[in-house]
Amino acid sequence: MDVFYAFNDAYAAMAGISIFSLLENSSSEEKIVFHIVDSGISQENLSKLSETILSHNQTVQFYKMPDFEQLTGKKIDTGRWNINVFSKLFVGSILPEDVKKVICIDCDTVVMRSLNELWSTDIENKIVAGVIECISPLYRSNLGKQDSDYYFNSGLVFFNVEEMRKQRYEDKFWACMQKYGSSLAYLDQDVINAVVPQNQMVLLHPKFNSITPVFCLNYKDFMETRGARDYYSETEYVEAQNTPYIIHYTTFFLSGLRPWFEGSKHPKVGEFLKYKELKRICPHLIVPFCLFNLFNNLVFLIYLAGSFNKIQIKYVLSA
Repeated sequence: MDVFYAFNDAYAAMAGISIFSLLENSSSEEKIVFHIVDSGISQENLSKLSETILSHNQTVQFYKMPDFEQLTGKKIDTGRWNINVFSKLFVGSILPEDVKKVICIDCDTVVMRSLNELWSTDIENKIVAGVIECISPLYRSNLGKQDSDYYFNSGLVFFNVEEMRKQRYEDKFWACMQKYGSSLAYLDQDVINAVVPQNQMVLLHPKFNSITPVFCLNYKDFMETRGARDYYSETEYVEAQNTPYIIHYTTFFLSGLRPWFEGSKHPKVGEFLKYKELKRICPHLIVPFCLFNLFNNLVFLIYLAGSFNKIQIKYVLSA
């Protein structure tokens, strides 16, 4: 099984928790190769990650992040996002030729079960498998999508790397990035959905990418508040609530602070802290306070405290 992450030191602790959770929930018979794109990871953190992965008898390979601005010939405005999120679009060039498919996972996740079922998904002659994200019809239209087309959340995507290479998808992704630039609100996610046609996408069960609203809302309220039209059945939704394979800690106003902030009331904060508190890797990772996450939660913090200058936040993963 080939698994891909991309991050820098600011996200090393979160990535470490995600990786550790996958290791802990995989059997000894499962052979996993972790492919990690280094966009500024300290040598100490690289060593800690390597030690943890190797101690579980798994394999890790590190790669330097491509220079996207040099490759595209233009400055790329990524807004509040880190540019390394684009890395997953270029797995065909980054990864060795013998890697034919790869599971890409974002750092703000916890893996609760073996991903063997996901790895066994048939994606032959397809480009990507993923879980639907609710998005407005206007936004779909701006990306050239029809109302009934899939729009995947890129926190978990399963790529057919071999087919991507054959069909030169990196060229198509580059063209999209150059065309839309900073107007891409969700960067890699928008690029994937704008470029890959419906007939080359494979729908996954939502349990493989259970986003925060799934744990905050019942099915009826979710469908109403998210304006969902073509979505999963209520049975699938409840399965994603009760037996998630991957918990994806996306922002959502009802959940408040995400679990790496002290005082978080996120419905799944306990699952996150479980792996942090095992003290195998995360307490040793050196992570600065992450303003990105502060920005993500700013709206809720203002609502909660009434005034931002009254708020005091401690970053719980600092060691």
